[in-house]
Amino acid sequence: MDHFAHAYYLPGSVDSHCHLSIMEQKGLPVDLILQDCVAAQMSHVVDVGISIDDLPNRRARFGTYPIVRFTAGVHPMNAATWDDHGLLEKHVTTGDVVAIGETGLDWYRGRDTADAQVRAFEAQLHLARRLDLPVVIHNRDATDDVYHMVRNITPPAGGVMHCYSASAQWVARFVDLGFSISFAGNVTYKNAAELRDAARVVPSDRILSETDAPYLSPIPARGKPNHPGYVSHTIRVLAEVRGASVDALIEQIAANTRALFRLPPV
Repeated sequence: MDHFAHAYYLPGSVDSHCHLSIMEQKGLPVDLILQDCVAAQMSHVVDVGISIDDLPNRRARFGTYPIVRFTAGVHPMNAATWDDHGLLEKHVTTGDVVAIGETGLDWYRGRDTADAQVRAFEAQLHLARRLDLPVVIHNRDATDDVYHMVRNITPPAGGVMHCYSASAQWVARFVDLGFSISFAGNVTYKNAAELRDAARVVPSDRILSETDAPYLSPIPARGKPNHPGYVSHTIRVLAEVRGASVDALIEQIAANTRALFRLPPV
C-alpha cells in the first residue's frame, strides 16, 4: 500500500492527536513519516496515550523527534485497567508530557463498562487538576454525561474535545469550560454536514486539527491507514468552511496548540 500517495505536509501544520505506536502496528512506516513531518517543518505531532503503562515505550521509541510530544492516559475502552495506585502519575515525570488523556466516555461501544469508564474518567480529571495539565477527552455518544462530569471536575488548565462529534449547539458550552475543539478527518466526509456546522462556530482561538491516526483518514485518503501527512486535507476543509485562508488557519491552529499544551515555538 502506498502510504504517501495523498500525503501533503503543510509547513507549520499540527497533528494534535495521533497514536504512533498503533500506526506502526498497522504497518505504517512511522519513522519515514515523522522524518517527512520534520523536513516539512510541521509544528507539532502529539502522540496520545491510551493505557496505564504505554508512556515509557512510546517515549523511548519516538522521543527523539523534536516535534513529538506525549500525553498519558487511559482510554475509556481500557478503563477496567485503571490503577488507583499512582502508576500513570509515576510516568508523568518530564516536560514532554503535555496533557492527561485520552480519557472520557464511550457509550457507542455499549454501557457494560460504564462504571469503570466513569471511575477512570473522574480519576483522570482529578489527576489533570492535581498536575495542572490539560485533559484530552474522548466522547462518543456520551456528550451530556461528558459535559456534566467536566463541569463538575473542571481542570484549570482546560483541555480539548478530541475528534469533536457533538452538534454545533454544544461548542459554546465546552468552550465556556475552557476547552478547545479539535476536528479530525471525518469532517471531510460527505455526510458530515453537522460537523462542518460545528466547525464554523468554534472561536478562532479554540480550534485544533488532528488525525486520530491511524483512524479516520480524510478524503481523499479514506480507506488507508491515517497518518500526520494527511492532516492537511482536514485543515483545508476547515479553512473552506470557516472562510479563512489555509495559511492563516495553520498559523492560528499552531498558536492554539502551543497555548493549550504550553509548547515553545518551533
